[in-house]
This record gives sequence, structure tokens and C-alpha cells, in this order.
Amino acid sequence: MTLRIAAFVPEDMQPSLAESLQQRACAVSFLDTADSLKSNTPEMSSFSGVLIDCGSIGADQWSQIEPVVGHLPIAVIGLDQYQLGPDQLPDHANITSDYALSEWLLRLASSPPSHAARRGRGRLVVVAGAEGAPGRTVTSREIARASIKAGHPTLIVDADTSEPGLSFGFGLAGEESGLKAALRSCRVEGVALNTLVAHAASCQIDGHSVLVLTGYVCQASPEHADSAAYRKLLDTFRDAGYVVVVDTAGISRAADSRETNLDLWSRQELTPHLISYADHVVVAAGATELAISRFVRVWHQALSKLADTMVSVFVSAPCLPQALQEELLHTIWQFTATHNSYFAVPAQIGPASFAAGFRLPSQLSERLWTVPIAQTDKERKPRRREFLNRRKIAVTRLRAKRLP
Repeated sequence: MTLRIAAFVPEDMQPSLAESLQQRACAVSFLDTADSLKSNTPEMSSFSGVLIDCGSIGADQWSQIEPVVGHLPIAVIGLDQYQLGPDQLPDHANITSDYALSEWLLRLASSPPSHAARRGRGRLVVVAGAEGAPGRTVTSREIARASIKAGHPTLIVDADTSEPGLSFGFGLAGEESGLKAALRSCRVEGVALNTLVAHAASCQIDGHSVLVLTGYVCQASPEHADSAAYRKLLDTFRDAGYVVVVDTAGISRAADSRETNLDLWSRQELTPHLISYADHVVVAAGATELAISRFVRVWHQALSKLADTMVSVFVSAPCLPQALQEELLHTIWQFTATHNSYFAVPAQIGPASFAAGFRLPSQLSERLWTVPIAQTDKERKPRRREFLNRRKIAVTRLRAKRLP
């Protein structure tokens, strides 16, 4: 297998490095700056690794390009001589000699299939919840944190058109909406990924860079929910290998629960469109009786037709007693027939603002990243026959209970 290496090195180093890599049957592409990287972004999925000379890339430049190359294996030349340090590059190979370069290339050639998977198609994770129920924004951030920890290039989209709190949490409130600008670009035929990346802000989560498309406020309408631009935007990043986490507006209660009125509601609202594009939907729910009632209403209004493997329920209230967790699990199963419910894990809040007091449980993280996309696509069909009786029971109970 021929390895293809992306190299950030000065011009005087390029001839000797190219000769060294060619002797080892490797192809190399030299990229000098963050701008030149962005212009080649659509090709990054074909690289086997990234070679960086710290004299060419400083800490500020690295924070801009990490979201694009951070999912690839990285080797560093001159780590101790320049600005980049182990805190910026926690998982790197330090190239101190020709022998060290050979060892790194051998590891790339024998790397497990997971590296190839990370350079393939990404994931689209949509975070949904009831209007007035807290937890969607911090849950979106924690999913992005888990994605970065798993080694995936990550984009967060603030699609909460009622209150874009995610943008505020990253300190981006008041700036021009990156999401609105990206949607305008997507209405142009043949738009490249580098154009869309340019609309995103580079932010930090636990010292790692993540791209953020800031949101905007608007009223629901058929024009607002025009799906073509959103679909093109999300598919472009997903096809480039990104994990795309979408924070959505709360799902309001439909005026009439009859099927024809629900169809009209789903055409006017943006969130149902985003849910239909998703590889996985995480439903943020609270632990109170009112929060569970709203969750059940949202489930039957917008989520009940999705395959069971596509949906997870996340209760973002940490430190719940075991007895209460079991009671909530039973209640959720009674009204939705799903067993895919998870509870937040307590975490110490750091000094940074907008820090959640919880983390995702490992079971949910594994569920988000390990279910193959091909399997998810196959399971977009309605649920199996064995679920139908439970569905009838759940619908009967829903109609018997007045939900706020």
C-alpha cells in the first residue's frame, strides 16, 4: 500500500524530505500555510498521515487547521525548538532521526482499520428535545467533546433558530451567523468544502479545536425549512469525514395531533427536516415528571417512526439515585417502547464558562461511534413487527394522558 503524506515543512527541507519519502515508496504533498491547507481540504480524506515542522506551523496556526487534520496520524519535526508543545499535540510521533521517520511510516502501513474509517464518511448527530426543556445545548457540546476525544474532526452547527445559546456559550454572540453564510454558499452549485469551512469559527474544547457554525434567530416558515441548502451543507461535511453535531430548536407542540396537521407542522419546522437527515438522534430529556411528559409528546410527534438503533434518550441530570433511574427507565419504556436510555455521568466543572457538570456515559459514546453507517441506513425502515403491539399500548397511554 502506498502511503500519502501531507507535509508542512519549509521550502529548504522539501527536496530532502521528498527524496526520503520516495525511497520508502510514499507520496508527499507539501502544504505551507493554513490557507493552502483549506484550499486542499476536499483531498484530506486521502492522506495517510500529516508531517509537521514546528518552524512552519505555530500554535495559532495549528489551532486553525487542527479541525481539518486532527483526525489523521501526526508526526512532528523539531517539537522542542518551537511553539507547539505536547498540550497541542497529545498524540503525535516525534521525528528526531531518519530511523524515527521509518518507524512512523511502518506504523502507518500497519495501522488498524479504524484509521481508514476515520478518513471515510463521517456522522450526523442531531440533538433534539421539547420546547422549554433544558439540556439540548450542553448535550450538543458534550457530544462534540466525546467526538474529539474519539479522534474525529468535529463540526458543531447551532441550528436553534429560537435561541442560539450554543453560539453565546462559545463567546460568538453578536457576530455574523456562520450558518446563514454557509447556507447562502450552499445555494451556489459546486460549492467546495473549503468555502464552507471558511464560514465556521474555530473554538476550543479541552484544548482541542472544533469548528462552530454560529446560529441566527428566525420564524418558522416553509421557506425557512427549505431542506436543499441544509442537506447540502450537512452532507458536504459528513462526506468529508466530519462528525457533525447539530443543536436544534425545541420541538413545539403541534396545534392538532392528527396526521395531516403533523405533516404540515413538519414541513414548516426545521427540526423535523434535520432529524430526517440524521445518522443518529439524541433526545435530551429531564428527570422531572413534567420533563418526561414533554419528552413523550416529542417522541410521538417527531421520533416514533425512526428505527430503534437511530435514537438514544439522554437524561442530562447527574447524580440520580439508582431507584429513580430505574423508575425513569420503566416510564420511558412504557410510553416509547425503547430501551436506549442513558444517564449523565457527574463531572467536576472547570474554571471555563459554559462547562457542563456532566459527561456522556461511555455506553452512549460507543453507541454513537460504533454502529456502522451502512447498518444505520438499512434501519431507516419502520420498526419490526414485534414492536407494533408495544406501539399501540404506548399510543393508547399517550392519548389517555394530557401532556403539556
